[in-house]
Amino acid sequence: MKKLFIVFFSLIVISGCKKFDAAPPDSLSVTQSDELRLSKDIDLKLVADNFVSPVALVDAPDGSKRLFVVDQVGKVWIIDRNGKILPEPFIDITSKIVTLQAFYDERGLLGLAFHPHFKYNGKFYLFYNAPPPPGGPTTDAGNTGLPKIWNSTVRISEFRVSGNRNGADMGYEKVILEEAHPQFNHNGGTIA
Repeated sequence: MKKLFIVFFSLIVISGCKKFDAAPPDSLSVTQSDELRLSKDIDLKLVADNFVSPVALVDAPDGSKRLFVVDQVGKVWIIDRNGKILPEPFIDITSKIVTLQAFYDERGLLGLAFHPHFKYNGKFYLFYNAPPPPGGPTTDAGNTGLPKIWNSTVRISEFRVSGNRNGADMGYEKVILEEAHPQFNHNGGTIA
């Protein structure tokens, strides 16, 4: 079970800093009293929990004050304006993503971005790893003769909301970009 924390930062000022007239020193030190003062300027607040592997938190640009939690296993959850997680996911693409390894994986549902006019057109975009394409290459690009098998397909797709705005239209997906990917790691995912 993973928990989602939001860290609130207030303005942090380290006392004793000097204006540098020449090159700065090789290192700056923070005293214990500075550390105690700094620790009071950071606050953690539990926002939601019971996610599998939350990888992103995105605010919808529609004035609803909803937060969308991207869970790597293929689901996007909504935290409403009152801080409650809606019981049904906004979208569930677990059937579209590659099967994730239980011990460690960098693939899955990795990114969410809303169209700038989401409030009016309901469009949003997901970055995820789909299963690999058939008929991938048999040797690597470096001509070393080593076998190379595609591991997944990196995909960015457009989706749109359903009539109730708290769920996606699962009958609509427009693939914007897809590319075969050779490994389970070193996957990006942030889209904007």
